[in-house]
Amino acid sequence: AGSTSDYKATNTRALTEREALNDLYNANPDNVLGWDLDNEDISGWRGVRLNNLGQVRLLSFSDQGIVTIPGSIKYLVHLRSLEVSEFISDLPDEIEELTQLENLQLGDGLFEEIPRVVLKLIQLKTLRINYSELKEVDPKIGNLSNLTELNLSNNELTEIPRELGNLTGLERLSLFGNQITIIPKEICDLNLEVFSKDDTAICEE
Repeated sequence: AGSTSDYKATNTRALTEREALNDLYNANPDNVLGWDLDNEDISGWRGVRLNNLGQVRLLSFSDQGIVTIPGSIKYLVHLRSLEVSEFISDLPDEIEELTQLENLQLGDGLFEEIPRVVLKLIQLKTLRINYSELKEVDPKIGNLSNLTELNLSNNELTEIPRELGNLTGLERLSLFGNQITIIPKEICDLNLEVFSKDDTAICEE
C-alpha cells in the first residue's frame, strides 16, 4: 500500500520549471534547440529568458522544430510571453493556467481557427496569430478585454466578427494579407493608433 501511495504522490507532484522545459524538449524529438539537459543552469538555454529571480518569463522558438506544446507548460507559472513561429496546429488546455501570460505570438502555424483555450486568456495584452491558416474568428474574441494589440495578418480570413468592437482598449489591429472586403462599423469606430488592412477592405456604413 505504501508503494502505491508513493507512486501516486510522484505522479501528482508539480514539476519544477527545469523539468517542465525538459518535457517540452522531449516532446519534440526533432528539435534543434541544443539544450544540455544535464546542465542545472537553464539561463543559457536557447529560447528561454529568465526574470531577475531566475524564473522562466519568456519562451521564444522560431524554426527550431517545436511542433508540440505539452500540457506540462502549465508549470511555468511565471511565464509572461510565449512566442512560437513553428508548424504547430494546437495548444494544450493547460495554457489556461498561465495566469501571468500577457503576450502570445503564434506565427507560421497551421491554425484554421483560434484555439479555444486562447479565448479564455482574458489577461492577454498582445495576441498575434499571423502567417497561419485562419479561416474564421470566434466572436468570443471580444471577451479579451485587456488586449491592446491584435495581429491576424496573412491568414485566410474573409470576414471578422463585429464583437472585436468590444475591445475598447485595443490600440493596434492588423488584418492585412487576408481576403476581408467589409469591416464592421464597430471595429472601424475603435480609437486605434494603428489599423492595418487590405487596400480593398472598406468600413461598413
